Amino acid sequence: MPGFGLGVFKVEDGAELVDAVKTAIQLGYRSIDTAAIYGNEEGVGRGIQLGLAETGLRCEDIFVTSKKCGMPI
Repeated sequence: MPGFGLGVFKVEDGAELVDAVKTAIQLGYRSIDTAAIYGNEEGVGRGIQLGLAETGLRCEDIFVTSKKCGMPI
């Protein structure tokens, strides 16, 4: 697991988030830290998709970490 990563807490879903995640992957980030409660999963996913496509990396090359809400599932 990488020693550093991109956190997306309080980053609104949208084009800026997509670009931030994509750019982070292009710059060598291999870890994205998120949580469902942030509500920005679509942008994170799209950014990862574009970052992988532009770098030739595979899903297996990226660590995506999340958190479980304290409420029962």
